[in-house]
Formats: sequence, C-alpha cells, structure tokens
Amino acid sequence: MSGGLDSSTLLAFCVSVLGSENVLAIIGDASYMISDEIEYAKNLSVKLGVCVQEIDVGLDEILNGNPSDRCYLCKFNIFSKARIEAEKKGFKYLFDGSNTDDLVEKRLGDKAKLQLNIESPFVVCNINKQKVRNLATELGLHERVNRASATCLMTRFKTGRAVSLSDLQIIQEAENFLKNLGFNLVRVRCFDSHYEIQTSVNDIGKLNSQEVWQKIKNYFQSKDINKVYPSSTGYKFGCMQEDM
Repeated sequence: MSGGLDSSTLLAFCVSVLGSENVLAIIGDASYMISDEIEYAKNLSVKLGVCVQEIDVGLDEILNGNPSDRCYLCKFNIFSKARIEAEKKGFKYLFDGSNTDDLVEKRLGDKAKLQLNIESPFVVCNINKQKVRNLATELGLHERVNRASATCLMTRFKTGRAVSLSDLQIIQEAENFLKNLGFNLVRVRCFDSHYEIQTSVNDIGKLNSQEVWQKIKNYFQSKDINKVYPSSTGYKFGCMQEDM
C-alpha cells in the first residue's frame, strides 16, 4: 500500500468485496519515499477499518550508491518483507496496484513481482488508469482521482552517487513548496551543478511566468541554492534519472 491512486483504489475495492476484517494493508516506509503518500496510506487504511502493518524497507545500499537497479532492489525488499508479514497473519494472496498502462513503462521492479509471485488484479482484469480513476470515484476516493503520480525520491538524483538525508529533505520540501503554488505534477531534479524543475507540459507557461518564477527563485535562494532552472520540455513519465 503506497498511498497512490492505484493501491488506494485496490484496497478500497478489496474492503468493499471482502470486508475490512479480511484485508491487510502492508505499508513499506523508507527515507526516500514521499512522506505525504505514506501518511495518506495509513490514514485511509484506518478510515476503511483495515488492519495495518507498517514495515521499514529502507536499504543502505540504495542511499549509499543510488544503483541503476534500485527499483528492483527496493521492490524485492518490500515484497519479501510484505510476504512474511502477510503469511504471519494467515493471508495467502499478496496484491499490488499495477494497472495495464504500467505495462508499457520502464518498470525495473516488475522482475521482483514475478520472482515473489505478487499478483496485480488490475492487470489480470485488463483495467487501465482511466478505469482505476472511474472505480476510485465510485468508491468515494475523490481526493485521489486527479492526483499526479508520486515516485521514489531517489529518481531525482543521478545513479551512482550517494544521497544523504539532507539531499532528500531539500527535494521533498521544494516539491511541497511547488505543489502549494498549484503545480500538481512536479519534479525537482538534482544534477551535479544545478537543480532543474520539471512540470507537466501544460504547466510550463505558468512555471516560466515572471511572477511565479521569482517566487521559486526566492525560495531556493533562501535555502542557499542559486542554480535552479525550469525544464523547457516538461516531465516525461517513466524517465529515470540515468536517462536524463
């Protein structure tokens, strides 16, 4: 349970079909995950009356070197620990919220799902992202329907470099600031000599407006960061930092 649209919708649907007493929400937490998403996952699980098991899934090898196979390492660790917790509580099936649209993206963690026999009901039932949104609306998850996807903070950094807790904090706080300015889909990428802000293509004009950009520059300068630039091409789904 990541707290995103897909896993939240899947959890709510399972509860509607099976009853909350027959569902377990397993939430993996790590310093490089989006804290707001984790908090939402916990709150929704409690609201639905579901038993929640929170597990620490952070890996030092990811922080220390941001390896190119980090998604595989992370997913394998999450699903391995989740499998143990599920079996402890007598649950035979372990689901994730992947939908059919995810199949066309570069998802390095899918190998771990296959190895650990994690099932994806939305994929099995040929449900794409739009159908997930429709289902979320039916289930009353209106606050999640149009929310942009969130990805692990390690994707904001080049592979092969160590990432400190301070680095992660800078990125998360900056993205929260930008979301408060009205940017729904936004990424703050850290390069060797500068930071780059990526938004949806539709928001590039807003990002480059004099008034908004001045607010952004003032924010970063208050954090002693002077080299920050807007992306001219916008955010590209499925683009990992090693591709940048």
